[in-house]
Amino acid sequence: YLWRGGFRAVVRTDVLQFVLMFGGFAVLLAVLTTNFPVVRMWQALPADHKALAGGGAMDSQVLLVWFLVASWTFVDPGFYQRCAAARDGVTATKGIFFSIALWFVFDIMTTLAGLYAAVLLPDLGNHAAGPVAAYPLLAMRVLPPGLLGLFLVALLAVVMSTVDSFTFISATTLGRDFAPDYLQPHKETRRTQWGIVITAVLGLSLALLVPSVVKLWYLLASILVPGLLVPVLITFRPSI
Repeated sequence: YLWRGGFRAVVRTDVLQFVLMFGGFAVLLAVLTTNFPVVRMWQALPADHKALAGGGAMDSQVLLVWFLVASWTFVDPGFYQRCAAARDGVTATKGIFFSIALWFVFDIMTTLAGLYAAVLLPDLGNHAAGPVAAYPLLAMRVLPPGLLGLFLVALLAVVMSTVDSFTFISATTLGRDFAPDYLQPHKETRRTQWGIVITAVLGLSLALLVPSVVKLWYLLASILVPGLLVPVLITFRPSI
């Protein structure tokens, strides 16, 4: 759908993926909190899961790097593409604040579900897939078949909403910004389509080289964000 629909396809599919993401986790948490209240879950939670740094699992340097990972937004070209595509500056500003509020809610939902998994799946560390399988295993334990299917689709929507957005913005960057002018100069759509192919190959290569998404984000952010953050933020003040 990216190949044929471009940015319009990203926007339309994101609407569906948004509904599925929030709906799936809302259903999971509704079942969890009904049968196992949050207070009971918190009391049964291991002590290291209640500590800010995970019981010493992360030192101050690692926490600082993850703060920089959160600053990725300011160097993400997708952020500026979305703002530039808005009707006007007021619309873009409202969109930013709504996005912050919605991501805040969604992060609470996913974190809360993860804490439930730590309590209800004590042998998760011994599972072949490890903690990566926490959400689907938790859902399979507490949800009936129909709602389980909805939640699994919600997990897929979380992945796809990220994959298509990053794939398209990378393809646009390769096809319009990096490609030499003599390569099909009046066929930006075709160049962007080739950018999708190149981005997919590079993305799969990175996924195979660094199978853990947590390690991949940590590696890329610790290399790219510190060097780009200050120069990009300086451009917010053209007079400097």
